[in-house]
Amino acid sequence: MGEIEDTPQQQQQQQPQHSVSKEPPALSTPPPGQVSLADKTAPVEEQSARGTLRAAAAPYVFSRGAAGAAPLAALLSKLGDAAWDEAAHARDNVRITRPAHDRWGVRKAVLVYCDDFLKGVYGFPWWREERWRAAVAPVLRVLGVPRERVVRCLLASMPPGCDIPVHHDTGYWVKHTHRIHMAVHTCPGKVRFRVGPTADAMRDVAFAEGEVIELNNQAKHAVRNDWDRHRVHLILDYVEDHPVRALQLPPGARLAQTRRSIDLLSAAEGAAAAAAAQGGATAGGGATGPAFIVIGAQKCGTTSMYEYLNQHPLVLRSRRRETHFFDWRWQPQLKTEAEQQAFYLKFFHGETLALHPSIVTGESTPSYLLHFDVVIPRLQAVAPHAKLIVMLRDPVKRAYSHYQMTVDDSGTAAQKASRGCSAWAGKTFEQAVAAELQQLSAASVTPATTPEEFSCAFLPSCPMGHGGHSMLARGLYALQLRPWLAACGDGIKVRAMFNWRPHQYQKVAATSDQTPPSPFPPPAQEAANTRSYAPMGEAIRQQLTDFYAPYNAQLAELLGRALPWQ
Repeated sequence: MGEIEDTPQQQQQQQPQHSVSKEPPALSTPPPGQVSLADKTAPVEEQSARGTLRAAAAPYVFSRGAAGAAPLAALLSKLGDAAWDEAAHARDNVRITRPAHDRWGVRKAVLVYCDDFLKGVYGFPWWREERWRAAVAPVLRVLGVPRERVVRCLLASMPPGCDIPVHHDTGYWVKHTHRIHMAVHTCPGKVRFRVGPTADAMRDVAFAEGEVIELNNQAKHAVRNDWDRHRVHLILDYVEDHPVRALQLPPGARLAQTRRSIDLLSAAEGAAAAAAAQGGATAGGGATGPAFIVIGAQKCGTTSMYEYLNQHPLVLRSRRRETHFFDWRWQPQLKTEAEQQAFYLKFFHGETLALHPSIVTGESTPSYLLHFDVVIPRLQAVAPHAKLIVMLRDPVKRAYSHYQMTVDDSGTAAQKASRGCSAWAGKTFEQAVAAELQQLSAASVTPATTPEEFSCAFLPSCPMGHGGHSMLARGLYALQLRPWLAACGDGIKVRAMFNWRPHQYQKVAATSDQTPPSPFPPPAQEAANTRSYAPMGEAIRQQLTDFYAPYNAQLAELLGRALPWQ
């Protein structure tokens, strides 16, 4: 809305309520013009603080011309209270919630609405009725905008005494749309609409009935109705060239909403019922299955990637980050794929995901990469549609980090057991390296070893249940990746980590249509799951660099690109 779009509570609390002036405020008349989307890339206040705000962005409201309010006023008069009646909308149109506005008593008649990420634009039944077409047509003519580019359109009826606090709109949709207001019923001087770059630099703006006004809703704005009648505005958003996925809703359709998503409930209810019947699960990789799995490698930034993905508003965190279902927790007593799927999906919030298909989930189990021999066939059977992410780093640094994690005596007993803290207890890093080099040699692992030979000669000696093993073997990336790439093809994304920053995690996050796009600012995120320890000795570093050199060459050839740590 041109008013608050269920913005965070703290945004409302931080802004002062403006007092009612005894004298009518001086009104600023919007000049002719149009808001440039270039001025909506970020909140105006942030642009101003960074010194990137264009002078042409002011005064943040512009007149697009006069359409006349008479057609809409006449239709609303004819409909009377039925225009705003929730029961009537639930029966003849579609009922939708706008949490903040609903709390304030702002009534609504919705014609078109989109979710926050423009994944779906829902045309409501009234939008297709000729009476509403005719009433809205003058506004679209003034704008020169076809109906197909409208992504939100509604009427908002603000009751007397209602005060919408200072805010700016939030969400991906904001910077891709033009926000339009047209007053249908208002009283200048009694209805105060204030706009400005910051909360303390706002001006009262004149909204004449029938005047089509464009608002930069990335600027601060606030509304108060001191009139003794409802203030009614038509509020409309349209895109320029952003792709639109239009969905036409039948009368009485029900929607499943979260703060950022909208889904058709009738379709979701069937999935939810199936999920409930299976204890919160549906078929793996389906509506409630994981959309993405971070499969490795251990100590390569997998936790940071998982945490970054879960900051997206359309990603729901799994019940357990590392499920280990396909290696440690596989259930051999379950004889069918359906039984295995049902067990696996207990690690996720199945019923919630089924009711909100726009929301996805995922997990991160970094040992999957190493145990390709058992994990690949199991994953293909249970979660075949999940997209896979592999994170890699300098194998020398990875090995040292792995050792430090395993000998770290902090944490709970369960955490230490999972890390395999007893594996190298009492051994120096050099001693642990020497022991594993001997183990690899005994298994005849060389740069010429194939994945099949590796899985037969070495992997059976790797225990399930803890991560305190394969300190060097986990860095033989090409050996592990070849079978994954052969099995999954384009379904796997491989990224090498080298001094990563949040924007790089953001780039990897857009792995597929099943993983939501990441049109949200990358947070100032520190690396997760890190430790402080003494630097590695130069002699052992050189020994490991020489050991990994032929394996790194194979990896570079396999990926078709240079490795960032070389």
